[in-house]
Amino acid sequence: MDPAAPSQRCARNLMSELPLISERAWLDLRLERDLRALRAAYEMSAEEFKGLWVSDDLVEALLRTDAGRQSRDAAELRPCPRSEPLAAAADRFGLNEVEYALLTVALAAEVDGKYEPIFAYLNGAASRRWPTLGLARRLFGLESVASLSPNNRLMTTGLLSMVEVDGTRPEVAREFRAGRALTQFVQGLDPLLPADTVWLSPVNGDPGPLKPFSETARHFANPVLLTGQGDCGRIGALRALAGKRDRRLLHARLAFADSAASNVLTELDLIARLSAALVVIDGTEPQGPDAIATMTRMAGRLARMTSPTFVMAEPGSLLWQLSPHSRTAQVHFSEPRPRDRERIWRRAIANHVFEVEPDTPDQLALRFRLGPDQIAEAAAAAGLLLRSDRPDITTDREALFAAAREISGHELARLARRIPSTHRLADLVLPPVTLERVKAVVNAVEHYDLVHSEWGLTADGRATGGLATLFQGPSGTGKTMTASAIAAEAGLDLYRINLSSVVSKYIGETEKNLETIFCAARRASAVLMFDEADAIFGKRAEVKDAHDRYANIETAYLLQRIEEHDGPVILATNLAKNIDQAFSRRLHYIVEFPRPDADNRKRLWQRMLAPPVPVGDDVDCAVLARDFELTGGDIRKAVLEAAYMSAGDGGVVSMRHLTASAVREARRQGRLFSAEGSHAIQEVA
Repeated sequence: MDPAAPSQRCARNLMSELPLISERAWLDLRLERDLRALRAAYEMSAEEFKGLWVSDDLVEALLRTDAGRQSRDAAELRPCPRSEPLAAAADRFGLNEVEYALLTVALAAEVDGKYEPIFAYLNGAASRRWPTLGLARRLFGLESVASLSPNNRLMTTGLLSMVEVDGTRPEVAREFRAGRALTQFVQGLDPLLPADTVWLSPVNGDPGPLKPFSETARHFANPVLLTGQGDCGRIGALRALAGKRDRRLLHARLAFADSAASNVLTELDLIARLSAALVVIDGTEPQGPDAIATMTRMAGRLARMTSPTFVMAEPGSLLWQLSPHSRTAQVHFSEPRPRDRERIWRRAIANHVFEVEPDTPDQLALRFRLGPDQIAEAAAAAGLLLRSDRPDITTDREALFAAAREISGHELARLARRIPSTHRLADLVLPPVTLERVKAVVNAVEHYDLVHSEWGLTADGRATGGLATLFQGPSGTGKTMTASAIAAEAGLDLYRINLSSVVSKYIGETEKNLETIFCAARRASAVLMFDEADAIFGKRAEVKDAHDRYANIETAYLLQRIEEHDGPVILATNLAKNIDQAFSRRLHYIVEFPRPDADNRKRLWQRMLAPPVPVGDDVDCAVLARDFELTGGDIRKAVLEAAYMSAGDGGVVSMRHLTASAVREARRQGRLFSAEGSHAIQEVA
């Protein structure tokens, strides 16, 4: 019995199951011819290859197939036959006969394990198990060597790549292999995607600003820059465009500074070509002195993409600046207007069958600057919140507002501290004039988008402009509480900025920190509050040295940036006279918070001592208000101290406890109290 018979049967069975049947049969004839030529030229024998782990008999058995026995001489001379799916890939790249043959020999090693020992045998070294340049030259001639040069399309497209082991091998001993995406394609498998890359499903919809690209015959000049800020509908438009063109959509997040970024783009381009897909790149630009050089290289690499490629780019970004505007198409996406957001909200609410009041979509659209994808995410999150048994969420409307706030505030929460909106206007104890101004600010915040986006009005006629409000008054007069109430009335979150994390001793760092905060606040539709604003928006100093000169430049930038911020900003200060006058003239609202009079102090004492606080019958809030000129913050501290004292002294807050704590608070603040008032005060004094 022929000892090679089992191997032959295995080979025939394997060939019938694996792809590229006709191509591999043709390749076997070429390899067998090369084996005969080597033996004839060098008089090779089995004894000379004792050191190899593969024998002559095994190689002959592996190459002895049914296809190899049919008209060997004629078959060896004809071009490599083409079969699907490799033929389709070759057509897409316009490959010639030699390039197709090189793909065949490279793919053979990927899809059929028998070629590993064969290549090792023909390469003359057990460690070289991939096809080499020398083997390719013997099989297909000198033209194959040129086709494997670094600048040839087989290499630049990623169809083939060199196996980099070390730099000491001769040129003819260098190995090459098929690209991973091509190997998966010929086997009918979905490609393994690079990290942070996903397939997005096409949809039937309006591609919006991308409608001109929906024509199948339209030529793409790569890359197409999609400019806009945040979730402005770019992904939704691309999904609709993919649906119009009957293509898949490949979405990749890429750090342009990554050393492997260029290789990732090559792999994405190959996957897209093989899958008939569009590519969208959401890249992160580098920082530092090498940023321009890095982005110049990336702009050039993106221009060499052969698949339709779209790149997310912020207006004014380095990629936007470095891309040749004469050759690069740019499509701008504007932020959805309130009426557009309302339509998207209505559709999302209907899809999830939420039961809400008719004005809910309108209120959500006015209060949250969410894009289409974020609105869809918020609607899905609201459904989860309703099933979470949270005590503060009992209706569909509450769930939708809570989900919208959480999604819009993700980024800002890392940069500023969120102040819980536990107070409303009814909780404020303020003079009538102050309260009227506060109500005016609430009205402006609630209708900011309507006036600016729909009506197109700004304070000075420009396309952009914020809503800057100054709260000025002594400490403890209710500025932070009022800001919290304004945010609560408008259904927005309040974020207080920690100045220590904003102001930096390094040149340019303060502006960068502030820019990051403002951009995040705009996307989050949040109310920003700068406490002790005079520390950062103070008067500019007389220039005495370079430090003063830069400090003034920094202050000027900050004044301009807060004025241009597209959203509500509240600045609180105890020292209004320290605020730069140039900035004061640009404020939309200035609200004075005076020290409370006796009537308001009485109301504050009563609010603080309301149930369930156990209060004695002798407590007289009118007397406390008359005799102690304390602010609301001071009264709160006095009540808290009295509560601690009473908790260990009978468990009831008495006039004696309150008087003692009020005297101490007044003395600590350096404020006046009437020692000739009540008998209790005289005793403490």
